[in-house]
Amino acid sequence: MEQVLDALPDTPQQLGAATTDHCLRNAAFEGEPPGPLNCQWRTDRYVVFDGDLRAAAEEWGKALNSNQWVSSEESFPPEWREYRNPRTHDRLVIRMVQDGSEVPRLVAAPRFEGAEEYKRERRDFTGQKEAAQAVAEGRRVARISLVHAYYRQDGQPPFEPQWW
Repeated sequence: MEQVLDALPDTPQQLGAATTDHCLRNAAFEGEPPGPLNCQWRTDRYVVFDGDLRAAAEEWGKALNSNQWVSSEESFPPEWREYRNPRTHDRLVIRMVQDGSEVPRLVAAPRFEGAEEYKRERRDFTGQKEAAQAVAEGRRVARISLVHAYYRQDGQPPFEPQWW
Protein backbone atom coordinates (compact mmCIF):
# COMPACT_ATOMS: atom_id res chain seq x y z
CA MET A 1 0.00 0.00 0.00
CA GLU A 2 2.86 2.40 0.74
CA GLN A 3 4.16 1.97 -2.83
CA VAL A 4 0.72 2.84 -4.18
CA LEU A 5 0.48 5.97 -2.05
CA ASP A 6 4.02 7.00 -2.94
CA ALA A 7 3.18 6.68 -6.66
CA LEU A 8 0.31 9.19 -6.46
CA PRO A 9 1.09 12.73 -7.58
CA ASP A 10 0.72 15.68 -5.18
CA THR A 11 1.02 13.40 -2.11
CA PRO A 12 -2.49 13.23 -0.67
CA GLN A 13 -2.84 13.73 3.10
CA GLN A 14 -3.70 10.53 4.96
CA LEU A 15 -6.80 10.52 7.18
CA GLY A 16 -6.73 6.97 8.45
CA ALA A 17 -6.94 3.30 7.62
CA ALA A 18 -9.15 0.24 7.91
CA THR A 19 -8.43 -3.45 7.47
CA THR A 20 -10.52 -6.56 6.98
CA ASP A 21 -9.52 -10.20 6.81
CA HIS A 22 -12.37 -12.49 5.85
CA CYS A 23 -13.32 -15.63 4.00
CA LEU A 24 -16.11 -16.03 1.47
CA ARG A 25 -17.95 -19.06 0.17
CA ASN A 26 -20.45 -18.93 -2.67
CA ALA A 27 -23.75 -20.10 -1.23
CA ALA A 28 -25.46 -23.25 -2.49
CA PHE A 29 -27.74 -22.46 -5.43
CA GLU A 30 -30.44 -24.58 -7.07
CA GLY A 31 -29.17 -27.86 -5.68
CA GLU A 32 -25.48 -27.16 -6.37
CA PRO A 33 -23.10 -27.48 -3.41
CA PRO A 34 -21.54 -24.32 -1.98
CA GLY A 35 -18.23 -23.24 -3.49
CA PRO A 36 -14.88 -23.62 -1.72
CA LEU A 37 -13.92 -21.22 1.04
CA ASN A 38 -11.74 -18.42 -0.33
CA CYS A 39 -9.94 -15.99 2.00
CA GLN A 40 -8.71 -12.48 1.33
CA TRP A 41 -7.61 -9.39 3.19
CA ARG A 42 -8.32 -5.78 2.33
CA THR A 43 -6.57 -2.69 3.57
CA ASP A 44 -8.10 0.73 3.01
CA ARG A 45 -6.41 4.09 3.23
CA TYR A 46 -8.45 7.25 3.39
CA VAL A 47 -6.78 10.34 1.96
CA VAL A 48 -7.63 14.01 1.40
CA PHE A 49 -6.59 15.84 -1.76
CA ASP A 50 -7.25 19.15 -3.48
CA GLY A 51 -8.24 19.98 -7.02
CA ASP A 52 -10.65 18.69 -9.59
CA LEU A 53 -11.87 15.13 -9.05
CA ARG A 54 -11.67 14.17 -12.74
CA ALA A 55 -8.19 15.62 -13.14
CA ALA A 56 -6.97 13.80 -10.01
CA ALA A 57 -8.50 10.52 -11.25
CA GLU A 58 -6.65 10.91 -14.57
CA GLU A 59 -3.33 11.82 -12.92
CA TRP A 60 -3.59 8.99 -10.42
CA GLY A 61 -4.49 6.57 -13.24
CA LYS A 62 -1.40 7.53 -15.24
CA ALA A 63 0.83 7.14 -12.19
CA LEU A 64 -0.62 3.75 -11.29
CA ASN A 65 -0.58 2.42 -14.86
CA SER A 66 3.13 3.21 -15.07
CA ASN A 67 3.72 1.52 -11.69
CA GLN A 68 2.66 -2.15 -12.26
CA TRP A 69 -1.13 -1.57 -12.10
CA VAL A 70 -3.39 -2.14 -15.08
CA SER A 71 -6.64 -0.21 -15.30
CA SER A 72 -9.82 -2.24 -15.60
CA GLU A 73 -11.34 -2.48 -19.07
CA GLU A 74 -14.75 -1.74 -17.61
CA SER A 75 -16.09 1.76 -17.87
CA PHE A 76 -16.50 3.32 -14.43
CA PRO A 77 -17.33 6.91 -13.58
CA PRO A 78 -14.19 8.96 -12.84
CA GLU A 79 -14.75 8.83 -9.11
CA TRP A 80 -14.57 5.01 -9.13
CA ARG A 81 -11.44 3.37 -10.53
CA GLU A 82 -10.28 -0.22 -10.45
CA TYR A 83 -6.83 -1.63 -11.19
CA ARG A 84 -5.23 -5.08 -11.15
CA ASN A 85 -1.66 -6.16 -10.71
CA PRO A 86 -1.08 -8.84 -13.38
CA ARG A 87 1.81 -10.36 -11.43
CA THR A 88 0.11 -10.74 -8.03
CA HIS A 89 -3.56 -10.59 -9.10
CA ASP A 90 -4.15 -8.04 -6.34
CA ARG A 91 -6.96 -5.57 -6.91
CA LEU A 92 -6.79 -1.86 -6.21
CA VAL A 93 -10.06 0.07 -6.00
CA ILE A 94 -10.23 3.85 -5.63
CA ARG A 95 -13.44 5.63 -4.69
CA MET A 96 -13.40 9.45 -4.59
CA VAL A 97 -16.03 11.79 -3.17
CA GLN A 98 -16.53 15.54 -3.37
CA ASP A 99 -19.99 15.91 -1.83
CA GLY A 100 -20.81 15.55 1.87
CA SER A 101 -23.75 13.25 1.18
CA GLU A 102 -21.36 10.72 -0.41
CA VAL A 103 -19.09 10.34 2.64
CA PRO A 104 -21.20 7.56 4.29
CA ARG A 105 -20.93 5.49 1.08
CA LEU A 106 -17.18 5.97 1.16
CA VAL A 107 -16.86 4.26 4.53
CA ALA A 108 -19.59 1.62 4.05
CA ALA A 109 -18.32 -1.95 4.00
CA PRO A 110 -18.69 -3.83 0.71
CA ARG A 111 -21.54 -6.34 0.52
CA PHE A 112 -21.12 -9.82 -0.87
CA GLU A 113 -24.46 -11.00 -2.23
CA GLY A 114 -24.79 -14.70 -2.90
CA ALA A 115 -21.86 -15.47 -0.61
CA GLU A 116 -21.46 -16.49 3.00
CA GLU A 117 -18.95 -14.24 4.74
CA TYR A 118 -16.78 -15.28 7.68
CA LYS A 119 -15.02 -12.32 9.26
CA ARG A 120 -11.67 -13.11 10.79
CA GLU A 121 -10.35 -9.67 11.75
CA ARG A 122 -11.56 -6.14 11.24
CA ARG A 123 -10.41 -2.63 12.12
CA ASP A 124 -12.85 0.10 11.09
CA PHE A 125 -12.05 3.59 9.84
CA THR A 126 -12.73 6.10 12.60
CA GLY A 127 -12.18 9.35 10.68
CA GLN A 128 -15.61 9.76 9.09
CA LYS A 129 -16.10 13.10 10.86
CA GLU A 130 -12.74 14.38 9.56
CA ALA A 131 -13.60 13.18 6.04
CA ALA A 132 -16.93 15.04 6.14
CA GLN A 133 -15.16 18.17 7.42
CA ALA A 134 -12.59 18.02 4.59
CA VAL A 135 -15.37 17.73 2.00
CA ALA A 136 -17.25 20.63 3.64
CA GLU A 137 -14.07 22.71 3.21
CA GLY A 138 -14.10 22.02 -0.54
CA ARG A 139 -11.47 19.29 -0.53
CA ARG A 140 -11.84 15.77 -1.93
CA VAL A 141 -11.61 12.47 -0.07
CA ALA A 142 -10.67 9.07 -1.48
CA ARG A 143 -10.67 5.51 -0.18
CA ILE A 144 -7.88 3.46 -1.72
CA SER A 145 -8.48 -0.27 -1.19
CA LEU A 146 -5.87 -2.94 -1.80
CA VAL A 147 -7.36 -6.46 -1.88
CA HIS A 148 -5.30 -9.66 -1.83
CA ALA A 149 -6.63 -13.24 -1.99
CA TYR A 150 -4.41 -15.69 -0.09
CA TYR A 151 -6.24 -19.01 0.46
CA ARG A 152 -8.64 -21.40 -1.22
CA GLN A 153 -10.04 -24.39 0.65
CA ASP A 154 -9.63 -26.96 -2.13
CA GLY A 155 -5.89 -26.32 -2.55
CA GLN A 156 -6.24 -24.54 -5.89
CA PRO A 157 -4.95 -20.99 -6.39
CA PRO A 158 -7.35 -18.52 -4.73
CA PHE A 159 -10.06 -16.89 -6.79
CA GLU A 160 -9.45 -13.35 -7.96
CA PRO A 161 -10.01 -11.04 -4.99
CA GLN A 162 -13.51 -9.58 -4.77
CA TRP A 163 -14.09 -6.08 -3.58
CA TRP A 164 -17.80 -5.58 -3.80
